[in-house]
Amino acid sequence: MIRADGTSITGLPNLPGKTGLVYADERPVDLLGNELTYDPYGTDMEGIVKGHDGTYWMVDEYRPAIYHFSPDGILISRYVPKGSNVSDTEVGIEAIPAICAQRRANRGFEAVALDRITLYAFIQSPIDIPDVSNDANSKADDILP
Repeated sequence: MIRADGTSITGLPNLPGKTGLVYADERPVDLLGNELTYDPYGTDMEGIVKGHDGTYWMVDEYRPAIYHFSPDGILISRYVPKGSNVSDTEVGIEAIPAICAQRRANRGFEAVALDRITLYAFIQSPIDIPDVSNDANSKADDILP
């Protein structure tokens, strides 16, 4: 998978910030614990579906984000929550409700489905409302019996 400019898409987290809060990701490290740089387009892809036109839709749990790829793996567009383009780097089209960015760290979109005209993306865990750094509100959700 590559971006339109030919840059490879990495598996690195996207943004620094206070872990557990909106628009922040975990600190990237290598196998020895050495710090790595963040990648605004980095992904942790969790779901894929082939479109009726031969393109592919993939979902990412970092941002969370929805990626649209050509049949040969070139990024067509990336959709992110509103408020994601907060730095000098535009990270995608802000088309997802901002509240989706209040996901627990590394628990964004986990699955994707497509019917004839609608794409569905599914968040892995409850949203953290209100947003707190230890994700306590999402962890305390008791939606299951």
